[in-house]
Amino acid sequence: MDKIKYKTWHKKQKKISKVNYFFNGSSSDLQYLRPTSLKDKTGKEIYEFDVIHVEEDHGMVKSGYYIVAYYNACFMITKDSDLNYMEHYLWFIADKCKVIKSFFESREEWTRLQVKSIKRQNNFY
Repeated sequence: MDKIKYKTWHKKQKKISKVNYFFNGSSSDLQYLRPTSLKDKTGKEIYEFDVIHVEEDHGMVKSGYYIVAYYNACFMITKDSDLNYMEHYLWFIADKCKVIKSFFESREEWTRLQVKSIKRQNNFY
């Protein structure tokens, strides 16, 4: 039997943990984070709602920070924290990015990371 690879975001405790079991029913206190089955350039598994960093441009994917989201049965990346706009497929960039941490853990930092990305793209240091 395959090992369960989901993670959960505990809304009240404000922490991420690995799932050892699923229970029958639902909880408004938990957000399940799906595994993408892809790994970043360091070999770390990538999950839904992870914040990833792309260090350099790769085709249409520009360097910067992105959120991994599940959209139309695919894992996509976006800079839109409301997840209204998806930019590219994750599989295209997975082995060229690095997982930073979950979006839920870095929500307050998200704006700062976006400003940092814009400064790098414009060569402002």
